[in-house]
Amino acid sequence: MKLIALRYETKLRSQQDELKSLLRDGVHQRCARACREWIDYRPEALSGFKLHAVCAKGRPPNNRMVGLLCYIPGPSNSPWEGAMIPTMMAFSSETWRPPKCSFPGGFFHLNVYPSGTIDVPTLNEENSWDPTMTLPEILFTIQQRLCHPSINSPSQAGAYKFRVDNGKEAYDRRCREEADKYRGASKGAAEKAERMAAQYGAIDPLGVVERAERMARKKTEAA
Repeated sequence: MKLIALRYETKLRSQQDELKSLLRDGVHQRCARACREWIDYRPEALSGFKLHAVCAKGRPPNNRMVGLLCYIPGPSNSPWEGAMIPTMMAFSSETWRPPKCSFPGGFFHLNVYPSGTIDVPTLNEENSWDPTMTLPEILFTIQQRLCHPSINSPSQAGAYKFRVDNGKEAYDRRCREEADKYRGASKGAAEKAERMAAQYGAIDPLGVVERAERMARKKTEAA
């Protein structure tokens, strides 16, 4: 009986490992499609955005993507202008679900949870999410949320209280202080980005997405 039980446990463990592998591959495929959308259809207006693959941990490192680390530039003429804000996108293997998008934990904004999760109706499965949204559309939506917060649906009690108690001008000044953490070659911002990526894997050291973007630009210029 013990031998039968051992064989059953071994078979069950093997099936569980196989299922996990299939799920990871599904996530990789979603990431790959998102990268292809970015390279092929990114509008010129989003040229300031940066995109890095986050790959599964392992030795040696592998090229199976588990998420994307994006840098979103603060919109011009807003308190966020000049900042490059790291944004982690974690995809589900279920294609109808929206990606979980997060800024660094503790990010000050009316519509960002204390954990860093970004609250945007179009990225909410139970609200306005559309599975056909492309990566450029998702990133543009997040960028617009930065400078057009919704006070009617706050996600962060501290930011909401600050806005109500002190008014819009004071709130904008506080946002500029937050943006200062992500302006220029900020070591702190880079460390936050690495910590965000480390929850899922590691930032691709080979820069596959960046190289593909450069190659696509060269082809366009040569055409």
